[in-house]
Amino acid sequence: MFCFPPGSGFGIGYRELASRLDGRFVLYGIDFIDDVIDYEAMLNRYVDEIVRIQPEGPYVLLGYCFGGNLTFEVAKMMERRGYSVTDLLMVDSWIKDTLTPYETSEKELEEMLADFDEEEKELMSNPLVRERVHRKIKATLTYEAQLINSGTITARIYELIAKDSEAFRLEHQLPSWQRATTQAYSDYRLEGAHEELLELARVEETAIVIRDILVQIKRQIEAEAGVLHGS
Repeated sequence: MFCFPPGSGFGIGYRELASRLDGRFVLYGIDFIDDVIDYEAMLNRYVDEIVRIQPEGPYVLLGYCFGGNLTFEVAKMMERRGYSVTDLLMVDSWIKDTLTPYETSEKELEEMLADFDEEEKELMSNPLVRERVHRKIKATLTYEAQLINSGTITARIYELIAKDSEAFRLEHQLPSWQRATTQAYSDYRLEGAHEELLELARVEETAIVIRDILVQIKRQIEAEAGVLHGS
C-alpha cells in the first residue's frame, strides 16, 4: 500500500500505522516531491517510483488529509498509463473543488512550522533541517493551493471519516469521494479528531479499520484473479 503525505509533505507520519499492520501488509510512506514545478512530470515520477517498487499491479493507494487529494491525482495518472489501481483509501480527506487563497496557505504554513513536539523542535534548531522542512511544506501547500480534483477513476474508494469531522463537513458542504469513482464506494467512521488519527492517541483504532479493509481488498483481488483465470 502506497501512502501519500498530508500537508506537511512527509510520509514519516505513517510510521505508527505501518507498525500496526501485523506484518500482513507492506506500507510505503511517500514524501512530497518538492524539486519540480511541472506537476504532470511530478505525478509521472510518483508512478515511475511505485512501478519500480512493485512492477505489476494491482495497486492499492492511501492518502490522509491532503494526501487523499494527491492520491487521487496519482491514481488518475496510473490509469492513464495503463496500470491497474484497484483500491483507494481516503483517510479524512475530501475532494478539493476550489482553489486555496494565498493567505490561507501562508497561515497553514505558519501553523505547521509552529506545531512541533519538543523532539522535533530540537531538530528544527538546525538551520539546514529547518530550511528543508520549510521547503517541503511550502512546496506541498503550493501544489495543494492550485489543485482541483476532477474526473473519475475506476478504482474502488473507501472513505474513512473522523467522527469529529462530520459537523465541519456538513457546515462547509464538503463533497464525498463517492462521485470520484465509477466503481464501488464505502464509507467508515473513525474515532477521534482529524489530527489524532495517525497519532498514538488513536492510531490503533485507525489501524484496525484499515486492516479490515485491506483484508477485504485482498479477498476481492484474489476472487477477481480467480475469475480471470477460470478457477
